[in-house]
Amino acid sequence: MKAVNDNVRKTVQVAGLLDTSATPFVYGNRNRSNKSIHIAFLKVHKAGSTMMQNLLFRFGLHHNLSIAIPRKRNYIYNTSTALPPLDSTRHDILACHTVYNRTMYYELVPEDAVRIAILRDPLDLIVSAAYYYRDVINVKYLKYLLTIPRGNFIHDIINHLEDYDNNLFSRMRNSMAEDFGFRYAVNTTDAKKVQEYLNVLAKEFPMVMVMERMDESLVLMKRLLNWSIADVIYLQANANPHKMPAFSGEELAKFRNTSSVDYAIYDFFVKILDEKIKLGGTDLQSEVDYFRICLVKVKQFCGGNYETNYLEFDASDWDGGFNITTDDCRLMKTEELDFIDELRKIYAASYKKLFDFHCIFLESPFME
Repeated sequence: MKAVNDNVRKTVQVAGLLDTSATPFVYGNRNRSNKSIHIAFLKVHKAGSTMMQNLLFRFGLHHNLSIAIPRKRNYIYNTSTALPPLDSTRHDILACHTVYNRTMYYELVPEDAVRIAILRDPLDLIVSAAYYYRDVINVKYLKYLLTIPRGNFIHDIINHLEDYDNNLFSRMRNSMAEDFGFRYAVNTTDAKKVQEYLNVLAKEFPMVMVMERMDESLVLMKRLLNWSIADVIYLQANANPHKMPAFSGEELAKFRNTSSVDYAIYDFFVKILDEKIKLGGTDLQSEVDYFRICLVKVKQFCGGNYETNYLEFDASDWDGGFNITTDDCRLMKTEELDFIDELRKIYAASYKKLFDFHCIFLESPFME
């Protein structure tokens, strides 16, 4: 295996795409005795990130870890807007919305926290976001979406976005770049500076997932973190009811220019992910195939009438056996804000228990 890994390092070094010190994880590791438990996840808007957040919240609960949650709502703007850890200086897991800021991340999670992010094809993202911000959630500066005729809704956004939104960064333009901190980190009109920042991000984020390759991304993440298949199980969502419109070549070129920074990010990290998948070879693809079989069974189990309290999986070539319980199903179905509220309740109960303990410790007449 050492000779194989050496060859991989040489291949990757020539490609200039990956951190060569991290490449062996594409082959996997059957030893689960040392899981990574410090995770910093950049929750990119409308890119499958809520599913990932749910997965990380569940991992944190199952392993009794400290999860960073905001004092209000679902966004951590800075360290003061997050509830402080109770028994250490930093949290184990960060998975709520933030704008990437390495200083804030160092303050919220340990230095050895593995940084993970997720991306989505910019055109798919903008279509999903447009319908979401028009029909589901009200964002004050996006109220113009309500004024666009519905019959030509997406085409109007693609062709005339500058008439509604002139911001270089918004939820309708370069949204992923905004989450990655490009607004404050680099002059995005300078292509060289953009590329330099992408190279920095590639070193700081050993795993940038891609929504269109979700299952491959999760298996690679599992191997990187030395997790089990049970740790990356998720409920497959129903298809988006809005079909992707057909766009002309001129419209596609216009949108690529409008969201040029998002395309630079996406194209860069897709290339890296594709290289990792290629390096994983048939073993990786076989595990992905097995993982998808597990996901289908979990979806059937969690969508049924629960004839039993758990779904049992036997050991496989890549992992030991594991169970998915009805409580796992409940958590996987829990909406983001409800899950965060549940975590706040757990935090409050833990805080009260810790506070009461210290009061007793300090005031009890039986202590010498």
